[in-house]
Amino acid sequence: MKKVEEGSPLPGKNKESWLDDDLDVIPGTKAYQDAEYWHYHCGPTISNGKNFSMTFDLRRNLDGVRSAEVIHYKKYEDEDEIVILAFSPQHIPFPSPKSRFNPLF
Repeated sequence: MKKVEEGSPLPGKNKESWLDDDLDVIPGTKAYQDAEYWHYHCGPTISNGKNFSMTFDLRRNLDGVRSAEVIHYKKYEDEDEIVILAFSPQHIPFPSPKSRFNPLF
């Protein structure tokens, strides 16, 4: 969180939770879109890709390092404030909002 507050670049992939890497809406993610949820691949388990780009100011970065672990969050106040909603030690893409195992809904 300190790096986010300082505006330091971050290595992980960061994107809206309802879009795929082609920026197409993922079927079954309307609740994520309505809630405007994002997720950031925070590590420590990271992919082996050597070429990646840094995430600045929590903007979309599809070329960041991927990890099993992700932080789910929501942006507020013209994207100057975030609220962390959950930490997933193993990224399971888009469990149903109705699932009792989904901490986001």
